[in-house]
Amino acid sequence: GSQPYRDRPVLSDIEPPGGYKFQMNDIAAALGLAGLVEYDDMMIRRRSIFQVYRAAGLPLVDSPVNALGYACLLVDNRDLFASRMAAAGVETNVMHLRNDTYTIFRRFARPLPEMDWAHDRHVCIPMHNAMTLEDANYVADSATGALKK
Repeated sequence: GSQPYRDRPVLSDIEPPGGYKFQMNDIAAALGLAGLVEYDDMMIRRRSIFQVYRAAGLPLVDSPVNALGYACLLVDNRDLFASRMAAAGVETNVMHLRNDTYTIFRRFARPLPEMDWAHDRHVCIPMHNAMTLEDANYVADSATGALKK
């Protein structure tokens, strides 16, 4: 079985003293520059995938200035949704944690009712450059079914 998201450990904690200033090396910079050649086509594909999700009526976290980095939903029972998606062969994940989840910020934790509400419902569905529209339709159909059960 899968472990509920709420009970999963944070695998990339930020601990004091924090503040590392890592800079890109020349190889990483060259790869980034070479990748810019594909950027326009990649964004067209990502926009098309996100449009499939929008058209399916999924409860997306969206805005007019969406950068299309992730396809995140707000669902009432995240663990049940994730379990149903896994049964359909579709991976889900929680990509963004509250800052006060990390050790370095934990002392600032306080009740934030709206954040608490969203944090417990936030889950991401596949959104990557190797996806086809057929893949996106399968994910959308699976998510729609997982939400209705």
